[in-house]
Amino acid sequence: MISIITPVYNAEKTLKRCVDSILKQSYVDWELLLVNDGSTDESAVICRYYESADSRIRVFDKVNGGASSARNMGLDNARGEWIAFCDADDWVDENWLDLFATHLHDDGVQMVVQGFNDVGGNWHGADTGVDFCGVVKDGILRLAEMYVLGYLWPKIIRRDIVDTYRLRFDTRLIFREDEDFLLRYMQHMDGEICCMEQGAYNYAVPDFTKKYSSPDNFYSFLSIFSTLQVIYGRECNWLIDDYVKELTQSLFYSFEIGTSDRKQKLRLYKAEVGRQVLGVKNLSSASKYLLAYVPSVTLVCRILDFKERLQHRVVGK
Repeated sequence: MISIITPVYNAEKTLKRCVDSILKQSYVDWELLLVNDGSTDESAVICRYYESADSRIRVFDKVNGGASSARNMGLDNARGEWIAFCDADDWVDENWLDLFATHLHDDGVQMVVQGFNDVGGNWHGADTGVDFCGVVKDGILRLAEMYVLGYLWPKIIRRDIVDTYRLRFDTRLIFREDEDFLLRYMQHMDGEICCMEQGAYNYAVPDFTKKYSSPDNFYSFLSIFSTLQVIYGRECNWLIDDYVKELTQSLFYSFEIGTSDRKQKLRLYKAEVGRQVLGVKNLSSASKYLLAYVPSVTLVCRILDFKERLQHRVVGK
């Protein structure tokens, strides 16, 4: 059985389309977990209607806490061998689950990935599907190349891995929290990822500039980078290099906006990145030396603060 988890928050305009499309699946061995995340519109009423109409649908109500907390409630209550995700503002073609099912009984397969349909033409990649079947390390790079590494709904994962390692979404993160969760899942995989170019999921691509407006994404980048380090060990690749750059940029940005936990961030950064910072492009040699060799977090903070104030004075002139 496949458990489908759908967070619902004020989705009265799109929820019926979403659920109706799942009810039309040619693959029938599924359950749908609708998690009402404190909706204030008619979403709860719609959820209860579908629950009464089909025994495969279960509804859970919770205080509003965001999509990650809603998905966690879904994970807590899922009963299927496999877990899939569907957002309430999207919908699926009738063969969505059947595409996944083509690989669910393959020996050693622990994640199946399909493509998806770009609704609205806002997708930032040329293609959405990947033709690949192999080990985790190679699969991560292929998915990252196609810009689909972090998206939940093109993927289906095994519940036994989720439960064994008590994997849940980090509710503290509001940026790339799905990528963080999936990489922590992949960290514990010892089987294969199977990907296909074909897809039956219709994704209403949002305006990414509006959706991800948080100015401080340090902890998201830190968690993802840390997991990649565990997966690849001492191996180097372009994805790890990219995340060193992203993490470094977010660290310096936290100094610019004056966050109160700068010392903690710097301490975590130095412990995780170490001298890999020496390979970051477009970073001054002085900054690289500070981050790589100066052991005192307090001293580094003071020097960076001084550089920031000095830069502002020069710009002011």
